[in-house]
Amino acid sequence: MSASVQNGAPLNQLLAAQLDHMIDVNVADIRKSVSEKNDLQELFHHLIKKTANMSQQMASGLGINPAEFVRKDEDVKKNIIGFTYYNNNNNTQILEFLSSQMEQLSHDNMNFTEKRREVSDICSGISSAFEIEVLEPSDIRQLGWDQEPSFVEENDATVRAMFSLNQRGEQLTDKSIYREIKQKYPSFYKRKKMAMYLDFLNTQTPEPIGKGKNEEYIGNFSDEQALYILGTARLQVNGKRYATSQYLTRMYRQQSEDPVDRLKKYSTVLILDQDVFLVDDMMKDIAKLFKRAIEWTSDVKELKNRVGLLCYKFYHAQPYKLRNDFIVNALEGAIYRYHGFDFEKSDCLQDTVKISPLLGPFIEKYHSMRQLEIIQ
Repeated sequence: MSASVQNGAPLNQLLAAQLDHMIDVNVADIRKSVSEKNDLQELFHHLIKKTANMSQQMASGLGINPAEFVRKDEDVKKNIIGFTYYNNNNNTQILEFLSSQMEQLSHDNMNFTEKRREVSDICSGISSAFEIEVLEPSDIRQLGWDQEPSFVEENDATVRAMFSLNQRGEQLTDKSIYREIKQKYPSFYKRKKMAMYLDFLNTQTPEPIGKGKNEEYIGNFSDEQALYILGTARLQVNGKRYATSQYLTRMYRQQSEDPVDRLKKYSTVLILDQDVFLVDDMMKDIAKLFKRAIEWTSDVKELKNRVGLLCYKFYHAQPYKLRNDFIVNALEGAIYRYHGFDFEKSDCLQDTVKISPLLGPFIEKYHSMRQLEIIQ
């Protein structure tokens, strides 16, 4: 039997049927918890874990790797320092957003006289911001991002012990240690993280300078012609500003063409998910949003505001290795169905979050994407 077809049904139809079943299971759990006056924040954690477990059970039968439904911060085989979301499907839309920010910076074809810009937004009393930085090769070297640092560069027993483990080829998976290192040595942590991603960017995403079968690649450029673009989305969480997703790309300058135009035509964006050791913090915050969504009693617009914010934070947190969209749809659908609503679940909300880093514009899109229907 085909991995993508079972009993003649396409994979997406089978997934839709499974999703609908999971929504019904979650609604039953919500009703039971509400009637028994149980802790709704605890219920949130129970539901996402239960949905992930059910998803793993059905995955292998549908030709899906069950590991896609594993929490990133619970996977002992995963290095906790970070995870790269390598985006290809919506590269053009993301580049359009980055370009719109870069166009506000003073520049000519070879140089940016302004290299940093931040835009901010307040939606439902929650602030979000997006900062864009233009980095020269000299900036990269000065920051030390051109090569990954070793742990022994810091005179600290914990850091040296981690380096010793790493030398033996073992994975470093203690979230609390990474959190401590980021707090005590933020420059060192950022160097290690950015050097790793820049190396991937430079080796895996060559920029074409021609068209057709005879495309030429980055070997025709010198490193000094490069410009690196780093965008950082930030969100207010528990009174603090958290970096959520980051956007990293690179382009090459030519005298004959505006660099922003070249960016839109040739660059590939890496989306760097939030630090894995922050997943727990984000999940606790999202649990509060879930409670507020279940307790909703006012107008439908406010319900969509609450659920939209929940989805926005969940997709930026990216707690699962893959298939976060499936988990969110099961949760989002259960909240609406519990309140007597349904909606079409065919669009990819996750991509909308990634191409709309600011909360306000995302919530506007969310309202148009979620046309609720009263369940008869």
